[in-house]
Amino acid sequence: MSDAGAAKDASVPIAPASQPESTPVAVSESRLSQFVARYGHVIRDVASVIVFGFALWLLHHEFKSVHLADIEASFRALPWWSIGLALLFTACNYVVLIGYDWLGVRLVHHPLSFRQVTIASLLYYAFSNSLGAVFGGTPVRVRLYSGWGMSSQEIVRMIVFIAAAFWVGLFTLSGTLFLVTPF
Repeated sequence: MSDAGAAKDASVPIAPASQPESTPVAVSESRLSQFVARYGHVIRDVASVIVFGFALWLLHHEFKSVHLADIEASFRALPWWSIGLALLFTACNYVVLIGYDWLGVRLVHHPLSFRQVTIASLLYYAFSNSLGAVFGGTPVRVRLYSGWGMSSQEIVRMIVFIAAAFWVGLFTLSGTLFLVTPF
């Protein structure tokens, strides 16, 4: 081979030897996972209808002895000021609960608007009172605050603060009540 031919060959990149294409190993799915993948949405819909139907049956069973006229008579027997106080204390309770979240957000120094904190707080307490804190409220709170840019560490610090503030407030109020009106 001449020097010109060697120089010409040196400028052409040499491709690596082609390797045989390997086919991916087929992972066989179990029949159950195939069934769930195919019919999962139908199973969820049917299960939801069954649970909802059971809840309606349970409500009907529990309230079949209660009549609307009895409920109306109970409300009419209450003085108007007691209903007003109940509504006032309910509003005050929500303000306090929103305040826990507001203080928690300030603790972690994350810039959120009062509107965002109010939404997260009210949704947390609505789901928490219905489904429990672990399965209902906390995932809602984490989802909202993480969507608004809070890190996991900030959310955990905030939740621990809110829980501690809630329990300290509850024990303080309970202790005061027991001192003022003992058994």
